[in-house]
Amino acid sequence: MSYMTLLRRHSKIYLYRSNIINDKHKCQEIDLILQSELENTIISEITVKQNDCPHIETSQIFRKLYILIMHTSFDGSRQTMFSFFYSPSEEKLDEALRYFSSRPQIKNFTVISKQGAMANLFYTSDATSMYNKLGNIGFRIHPVVVHNGVEKWFYISNGSPLKAEAINDENTTVLSIQSISQKKFISDYPSIFYQLNLMNIINRLSETESTILLNAMDNGYFEWPRRINMSELSKKLQIPKSTLSYHFRSIERKTFNVLLASDYSFMNTEKKLEAKV
Repeated sequence: MSYMTLLRRHSKIYLYRSNIINDKHKCQEIDLILQSELENTIISEITVKQNDCPHIETSQIFRKLYILIMHTSFDGSRQTMFSFFYSPSEEKLDEALRYFSSRPQIKNFTVISKQGAMANLFYTSDATSMYNKLGNIGFRIHPVVVHNGVEKWFYISNGSPLKAEAINDENTTVLSIQSISQKKFISDYPSIFYQLNLMNIINRLSETESTILLNAMDNGYFEWPRRINMSELSKKLQIPKSTLSYHFRSIERKTFNVLLASDYSFMNTEKKLEAKV
């Protein structure tokens, strides 16, 4: 069975387990298929530092920057990539993009779209030592998350579990590597997309709204029971209660706009999958 077929199967089982497709019989059927086909397949979770990686280099300098590598194709020497960059500050994002695009490994740098502190990018880059080593024995599952000088991979391969000593070299330092179960992968992998949604939500908030939301979370406004109520938060932030209520309505509206847009996207995915299964 090809790796791409395996990944498609993993994508389907994730959708079923997330109740996007609510059909237990179909879910059980795919469970049985995966159980037989994944016997010799290893799913690894890897965190790594790489001296020859422009993503890691950039995120070491811009510590609040998040990079999500959404797609990679490889022609034998260079990688063609589509990535998502996010920073809490639009000014810092612009600085990070200028720095990243100036790295000697980066060519054909193109900003596909940019809104506030979020940008979608297309570019080519020299393949890293780690990518060259692992490219022929399996494949990495996108997105790859880069933050604070560290990359996190989910990687699928056959045979024996990956060992750090087989990956480490003068450019590569594996910080952690573990083989994970199919169940843990299906549980952990979606969190990347939850994180992406959160970035999208925060990017849509004004500076005042972001301050209110963070203070509300830090002070237990959303806990049950609440540790602070609206009146107390109003006094703490020195914002009139009516104004604070208005900002909360705005935060809720922007949040649900993002979440509902994601749900509609999943609903379209459901229809396509149901037609194929």
